[in-house]
Amino acid sequence: MVARDSLSADVIVEAAVARVDSHGMDSLTLRTLGEDLGAHFTSLYRHFRNKEELIAAMFEYVLRDVSDDVAKAPDEPIARIRSIAMAFRRALHRHPALVGTIVATEGTESSFALQSSITQDLAALGVPTKEIATRYQMLESYVFGASMFDYLGAPNHLKHRRQRHSSSGLKEFSAASKSEKSVDSHNEAAFAAGLDAILIAICGK
Repeated sequence: MVARDSLSADVIVEAAVARVDSHGMDSLTLRTLGEDLGAHFTSLYRHFRNKEELIAAMFEYVLRDVSDDVAKAPDEPIARIRSIAMAFRRALHRHPALVGTIVATEGTESSFALQSSITQDLAALGVPTKEIATRYQMLESYVFGASMFDYLGAPNHLKHRRQRHSSSGLKEFSAASKSEKSVDSHNEAAFAAGLDAILIAICGK
């Protein structure tokens, strides 16, 4: 049972993220979250008016780690863009069941700050102003699109991907489908390789 005076917004958000990580997004309601916290669900309305506000706060929670990683990013523009993209991927990897929901949000203050940082780096690389929005979209589509493909169905996504690889009967996928751990490792290595390729196209270098 969580004491009423300790039921802060941060405590609620952490519990919501933990529930989604373990049981998937469909399991999250204010009622089930209240049960997890040992509190009546109506007490959650003191901090969040509705589920949409809670989800936005969950997005900000995930972005905390991204912001911490970006603070350590290199000064060189391409390296910094890559660092931001990989930081996003690591955050989504830690919370794969949130990917679809995050993609569907309108954005948050932190996500807009990261978008601004990438936009400035693209300008510093000499990307024409009229091309910046398109090239930014190329990067965003890759990061979130690849993550959606890899993580959709979490927390059972690795099991499903392994089954697909195994069912194909292709010897080229035997190593990748050896275990769920190998599937996960293959997913992340493929993402990094694809990111490097798309950065060449986006930055023209």
